[in-house]
Order: sequence, then C-alpha cells, then structure tokens
Amino acid sequence: SIIQVFPNPASQFIFLPFPISFLQIFDLSGRKVMDCENPDRKLFISGLKNGAYIIHLKKENKSFFGKLIIQQ
Repeated sequence: SIIQVFPNPASQFIFLPFPISFLQIFDLSGRKVMDCENPDRKLFISGLKNGAYIIHLKKENKSFFGKLIIQQ
C-alpha cells in the first residue's frame, strides 16, 4: 500500500500517518539510511542529506511505501 508523510518536502522532521512498529528509509540507490522500531509519529530526519528517498513502514503484518523529499 502507498502512504504519504508530511511535510513533504521536509527538512527537520516528518509526521507518520499512523502508529507503526517499524520504519526504514532508503536512498534511491537502495542503500538503507535509517531504520527504527516503534518510532514516534513525529520523526526527526535532519541527519538526512537533500534528495529523494523511499520510506517503508510496517504495521502489524502490513507494509506501506511512500516517497520522501528532503530539502534542508
């Protein structure tokens, strides 16, 4: 399933659309740049460089994917 996070583009943080159990963020070359278990719905992403990313969320046994743009 496809999800949207906001704000997007983001610079300091994003809000997740619902509580999740696991999160991964990948750059467009497929390299994992962030992962965390049971993150808060407000996730700080200021350590990521400018660019486009794929975000993968898990809730129970369901996976959700979305696109994230970082503009510092």
